[in-house]
Amino acid sequence: MNTTDRLSPPINRLAIAIAIAIAIAIAIAIAIANAIAIAMAGVAIAVLLSACSSGKPMSNYHRDPSPYPLSARTPASGPNAPAAYVLGVQWMNPLMWKDYPTHWNLLWVQGMADRNPSDTDSPHLKLGDAPGLLVQGVNPVWKDDNPNPVYWEALEDLIKEPLYPLGYHTAINANYFYSIRNGTRRPDFADIRVFAGMPQAWINTPTYIKESNRYMNGRDRLAEQIDWGMPAPSILAENEEHAEARMADYFVKNYTGYGGQPRRGLPYDSDMVIGLPTFTLNAARRLFVMELYSAAEARSLKIFPEQKLANVTVMAGAETVGFHDLQAAIAYLNANPKKTVWVYTMDAPNYPKGEQTNENSVLLILGHPSADWGYAPLAALFTPQQHEGGIGAKAAAPGGAWQGLLQAVQAQAPQAHPVDRVYHDMDRRAPNVNTALAPLRAAVHQQWPDLDQLKDFRSVSEHMVGPARAASAGLNIAYAVAYADQTGHSAVVTSVADPNDAWTVLVAPPEGWTRREPPKEWPRARGRTTAYYPWFGKQTAAP
Repeated sequence: MNTTDRLSPPINRLAIAIAIAIAIAIAIAIAIANAIAIAMAGVAIAVLLSACSSGKPMSNYHRDPSPYPLSARTPASGPNAPAAYVLGVQWMNPLMWKDYPTHWNLLWVQGMADRNPSDTDSPHLKLGDAPGLLVQGVNPVWKDDNPNPVYWEALEDLIKEPLYPLGYHTAINANYFYSIRNGTRRPDFADIRVFAGMPQAWINTPTYIKESNRYMNGRDRLAEQIDWGMPAPSILAENEEHAEARMADYFVKNYTGYGGQPRRGLPYDSDMVIGLPTFTLNAARRLFVMELYSAAEARSLKIFPEQKLANVTVMAGAETVGFHDLQAAIAYLNANPKKTVWVYTMDAPNYPKGEQTNENSVLLILGHPSADWGYAPLAALFTPQQHEGGIGAKAAAPGGAWQGLLQAVQAQAPQAHPVDRVYHDMDRRAPNVNTALAPLRAAVHQQWPDLDQLKDFRSVSEHMVGPARAASAGLNIAYAVAYADQTGHSAVVTSVADPNDAWTVLVAPPEGWTRREPPKEWPRARGRTTAYYPWFGKQTAAP
């Protein structure tokens, strides 16, 4: 018999009370530490930006004209040449270890990295553990609190969290990939071109935004808008056109604030930016613009004397939406080779259940192969291949139309970096998983007979509680980038889930790739400001 079974009831109660007290003390200590870290981050940014948004003088602030991209490289040309370089990756998911960087997490989830030898924190945690132990996810909807899921709030969480570390380091580091630090010569991302992907299922859902929400906690939320001269301010817009027109009031126009101080834009909240009782695709786009505006510090009159606003296109769909985003982003780069472009996809398929391990936000920062941004590219992306129409199992040849897609990919693959891994977007629990994957497996065997389909034929949701849906393509590309960077081999990202819209894209090491050993000790964050650190290549040009 266990010795605790012989303890008297009073002692049992005392032990339980002590244990509860210790748990509460630990929770309070963690909360205080997090609050201090966030407060310190806020103070640091406030000191660095020194009242920029209020228009107060900041006489010593300046930014030299950015020389980036540097003089153009001469890339390979033709249909089998790289179409874009991946310059940066950010990924957020409750599977992640928050204190390890994005690069490590993308390897770890594929079994290609382990914790530091010196890491003795929470040794019992392992890949696939319940969320909340590693990274908090989207807030769940509790039936006793709000039985109606508010999908725009979930989307706001998915957009905002990955932007926090990017915005923080842009503000404090003059040599970061993007920077607004005093004296920097690096570009900023205030007017970045974004192709975003989100779940179709969330479009046209109720927002539960009401005009009666104007007064909260004894405060009129429209008071400043009235005082500073906005005509007929309101929480809800009259219609979609009015909601779009108000964006200029919130983000573009200059006003005179209290004390006669100039400022850009009026105070706003998320529900005002959405401004409609139904969550439309345009409302989603306004939400993206709002979060990018905030992360880039675009309100600052000193940092941005000329107004800048992100140019966002939002596509709603399921597993293939990220491929359509990628295709549009590559077309943009072809027309604007001296710009960077973002492919930003996200989903939380189990919402209103929250904090699920299939919640993903993935940001891919892309550049044209001819442009040198002073950072080594992480990987090369080639022109995506699409097959519209049936690609099912009833084809005469093994693999059907997949054969043509994979042959096109093989023609693109660099000889020095052969294909030896395939990623797909079918959830392993889907009832049709075997039927859907059979043609692709047959075509892969025909094209690459030595590819190990037990080890190197991988689902995007391998360790998740369900499918990744609209985040599938972006996340599989991020996995493939980490794989190519580590191994020097190429990988193929496919979309199988929609049999009438099949895709492939080749991800390969960039030109000049050299093998290097992964760090023996990965940098670990000690606060929110350096947690889930985005992944960029090595800086190659002098600041």
